[in-house]
Amino acid sequence: MKLSLLLSFLDTNEDPSFNAAILGGLICVLQETSLETSITIHSSTTFLGNTFVTDRLNSENNPLIPNSQLIRSTIAALQERTGRIYFKKVNNNPAKPLKVLSPTPTLLDIQADLMSTNPGILLKEGNQRLFTKVIKSMRDKPTPKSTMSNLDRIRCSIAEVFEYQPTDSAIWTSLRSRNLTRLSRNFLRKCLHDIYCVGFFWEHMPNLENLGQCPTCKVPESLEHIMLECDAPGQHQICNLQKDFGD
Repeated sequence: MKLSLLLSFLDTNEDPSFNAAILGGLICVLQETSLETSITIHSSTTFLGNTFVTDRLNSENNPLIPNSQLIRSTIAALQERTGRIYFKKVNNNPAKPLKVLSPTPTLLDIQADLMSTNPGILLKEGNQRLFTKVIKSMRDKPTPKSTMSNLDRIRCSIAEVFEYQPTDSAIWTSLRSRNLTRLSRNFLRKCLHDIYCVGFFWEHMPNLENLGQCPTCKVPESLEHIMLECDAPGQHQICNLQKDFGD
């Protein structure tokens, strides 16, 4: 039996890739065929051959590589089978004519079977650098209180105007929008993290507390005050620039 697949794979990764689509298609094939059936996988890339044949040990024992969960699930599905699996690189994509068809969504089980895969990393395949990165990746990275406070302020401001409260993920995604210039994205990100040295930043520094006060208005200085409220000369020019920035 000859089966051609047109892959349009949507996964839960933050950065879906072409390789993720290939892995999803392979898992689909393995789940839809009997365990005794021999399968020949034709692919126009060398990714499958490199991942599951040439560099299989590294692919299976490195949880930090892209699509590691999909790779481990695929290896588990391969090891369950008794039929032979062949990977063959071809120049012409046999699924190319299927682009005119509408893809049918298919739910995939990408949970690796622990009976058919290594639960961790083989010591002989790891090194101190890899182990250190894995341990650090398992630790939760705490979000600074100032960042959480700014996220809540943004959420409340949007809800006040649009009657809609975006999630933290939606706010971070909007900051990466290509509709903004790189400098604008960096500025907004730094504002959200309170990176700029204004206001309360100077409060706990001996002999420098006065830098946290606006010299003109004699109030605690903040980015909102600098851009919207300050009566210092040139403030109207800053407001006009800020409007251009928003547009």
